[in-house]
Amino acid sequence: MSVEKRSFRELGTLSVTMSIVGVCSILFFWLFPQDTTSKEELIIFTIITMIVVAVLLTVGFTMGWPLIRIDKKGVSKTLFGKTKKYTWDEIVDIRVIRTSTSEWMFFSKSDLKNKGIGRARLTKGVMFVLLNDEKKDITKLIPKDKKIRY
Repeated sequence: MSVEKRSFRELGTLSVTMSIVGVCSILFFWLFPQDTTSKEELIIFTIITMIVVAVLLTVGFTMGWPLIRIDKKGVSKTLFGKTKKYTWDEIVDIRVIRTSTSEWMFFSKSDLKNKGIGRARLTKGVMFVLLNDEKKDITKLIPKDKKIRY
């Protein structure tokens, strides 16, 4: 059976889990205040917790919630209704970066030579996918003239 396109959410369950944990942690401090904690300390702690949760949610949703689509035309990423598309002609570098626990495939408009996973993620013009058993077949969608660097 030939694969023509693949669409999937990257780390979607992690984003939802982070949201639930964040809301629960804030509710916990409001519903079960300590007797030794003053109202002002509780408010300050809640504000700090809300800021930390907001930062984590923002990072989690922007990195984990996008809908990634890979097809014969190229790679696209949709987040909150906004779509970014790279055609195969625009993609200069396709690279797989391995960490101790996972493999990530990067599609880049520029050369990712000598960049680690952290720098590669922050590079402008890059889309990335966490490779697992369910997504290994996406390599079949990459044109034969494009080389995957490991």
